[in-house]
Amino acid sequence: RSAPQAALIAFSVLAVAMPPVHALDMKKANPLNWFKKAEADLPSAPERQAQEAAAQAMLRDAKTAMSTGNTSRAQGIYKDIVFRYRFTEAASFAQFEYASLVRRDGKLLDAYDAFQKFIDNYRQSPRFNEAIQQQFEIAEEAKAGKKQPTLLLIPMKVDKSELVKLY
Repeated sequence: RSAPQAALIAFSVLAVAMPPVHALDMKKANPLNWFKKAEADLPSAPERQAQEAAAQAMLRDAKTAMSTGNTSRAQGIYKDIVFRYRFTEAASFAQFEYASLVRRDGKLLDAYDAFQKFIDNYRQSPRFNEAIQQQFEIAEEAKAGKKQPTLLLIPMKVDKSELVKLY
C-alpha cells in the first residue's frame, strides 16, 4: 500500500471510531479545565424537593448539635448543607447560621466573608438585609479595635487595609 492509501485508511478508522463533534464536551477535552471546580447545575423540581428534604434533616441535626453545645459539629453540618444542597432554602438558612457562629467565635474577618457568601448566593432570602447589617457591625467592631484570634494564638487588631476592605 502506498503512503496516501495508508493515511486515508487511518483517517477513515479515526473518523468512524471518534464520536461526532457535537457529542464531545469541549470543556472536558481541554486539559486546562480538568481540575477546575465544576459549575453546579440547577436541579430539576423533583431533585430539588429531594435535596430540600435531605437538607432539612441535616438542619435538624445541626440544631440538635447546637442545643447540646457542640457548635463545631453544627458549623460542620451547616457547611456541608451549603456544599451539597446549594440551591435549597435550607442552604440559605445554613449559611447564615454558619456565619453567625463564626462571628460568635470572634473571628471577624472569617465571619465577614461568610456573610458575604450568604449575600452573594442568597439574595432572595428574607435575611438578606440582616446579613448586610451584620457585616456593618463587624466592620464597626474592627474599627473600634476588637481583637480577633490569629494563627499565633495572640489576639490582634484588624489591619487598617483590611478595615478599608470591610467598609
